Amino acid sequence: MLEISGISKRYGGLQAVKDVNLTVAKGEIVSLIGPNGAGKTTLFNLVTGFARPDTGHVRLEGDEVTGLPPEAIARHGMVRSFQITNVFANLPVIENLRLASYLHLRADLTSDVLGLSPAREKAARTMEEARRILALLDLAKFSATPAKRLAYGQLRLLEIAIALCVRPRLLLLDEPAAGLNSREGEHLTALLRRLRDETGLTILLVEHDMDLVMAVSDRVVVLNFGEKIAEGTPAQVKEDPRVVEAYLGTPFEEEPA
Repeated sequence: MLEISGISKRYGGLQAVKDVNLTVAKGEIVSLIGPNGAGKTTLFNLVTGFARPDTGHVRLEGDEVTGLPPEAIARHGMVRSFQITNVFANLPVIENLRLASYLHLRADLTSDVLGLSPAREKAARTMEEARRILALLDLAKFSATPAKRLAYGQLRLLEIAIALCVRPRLLLLDEPAAGLNSREGEHLTALLRRLRDETGLTILLVEHDMDLVMAVSDRVVVLNFGEKIAEGTPAQVKEDPRVVEAYLGTPFEEEPA
């Protein structure tokens, strides 16, 4: 589904990402972890067109998408969320989703607003799509609620719902569990599994919540100082000495009596 080969990015004297290679197979959930400043979000930006790599290639199902603008990459089927919720705060929840649906349908928003035909048919399709996704994410009861009135955990789900309205084949999530309590984290874990199992969605996520990472990931990739230092199953990565030293922390050793 996704092939990242030799991606590098330097900002002045800072080597943010260095020669990273990464693949994600169709239907996989792959987590990208590492300490703060390891280059995880920079890598997401390079992959999704929000920054241009100095070297390397990004291919989505074999198609070269390196350097394309974000909206073009989204139309190719790769869509991302952000660390900070990115919604239209004053619009009702369902209207946030309908606006995102226009990217997938390539409908004419102006014609819809003016009520012109055949825009009415496309408007009905965006509404149907929005309702389906709200139901999938257990947000249907908030359909008419302005986004700014949602609780933080509900806002994080809304952002995922907005991304799903673009009908992605590959969904990139940047710290979706940030700020969630334990109950909300468990709900998100179950949701990610359901999205993969029921819809066949492929997911690449950056995440610091190790409980979520270990529970949902087929594979885990670890970055440190912009370089990939480990890759494997959650169990393999958890026991890797390089990962323990760089990120998870060395085991506590008791002093001798």
